Amino acid sequence: MKRAIAIYSNKGGVGKTTTAVNLTACLALSGKRVLLMDLDPRGLAAGRLGSQRSGAPCNVITSPEKLKSAPIQADYPNICIIPPSPALTDLDQTLGANGDVAARFREGMEEVKQSFDYLIVDCPPTLGAISRTALGAVDGTILPIQCEPYAFEGLGSLLQDIAEFRKKVHPKLLLDGVLLTLLDPADPSSLDVARQVSLRKDCRVFRSAIPRDPAVVAAAQRGLPLVESDIGSRAARAYVELAREVLSYAGT
Repeated sequence: MKRAIAIYSNKGGVGKTTTAVNLTACLALSGKRVLLMDLDPRGLAAGRLGSQRSGAPCNVITSPEKLKSAPIQADYPNICIIPPSPALTDLDQTLGANGDVAARFREGMEEVKQSFDYLIVDCPPTLGAISRTALGAVDGTILPIQCEPYAFEGLGSLLQDIAEFRKKVHPKLLLDGVLLTLLDPADPSSLDVARQVSLRKDCRVFRSAIPRDPAVVAAAQRGLPLVESDIGSRAARAYVELAREVLSYAGT
């Protein structure tokens, strides 16, 4: 089963890009051919996986006909990346609700998806035009939420955003699950948030929870996925388990 999954949150600092990079790396390690599409103008996801050849990144949102030729080989087996175009920086303000662009992008995604087992999309941390276009073209979405009290309070609105989007734009969009991140086992409040989220009945919550781990920061500083930087770390093991859940969920 070929699947496109968007990693989305309406705020930054929740482990969205870290999840996109490390889920991609772990799926590839399992033997799956994976394309990471970086639609966050900061380009942090693509930067951590590198590429074996350079090229001028194209704006695949407004030029979806270039999607099939846009992927470039990453520095790791089974991984290709589509780096973000500088033009994405102003796209949220200029694109707006352009149904024609969204439809053409969806068609382009379906075509490029046939060359990969998984297509992981790192969205910007806002439900603007870029994220809406991406969410309208994928099969499912993963919502990272950090295990902190104020983040739990915002989970309801995040789920409501996705529910409204499914109702109005993409009824077939699946919520693959909420992913607990930055879990601190030594902090009772962090554990309490994880427990409360896991008890919710209105969403699927992954069994795998990503711990707060210095190895994540070290890997980011080195520009590497965790399985390359420190495969024995707690966070790396958690992402390996997440990949197994994703594979199981897709029936592969």
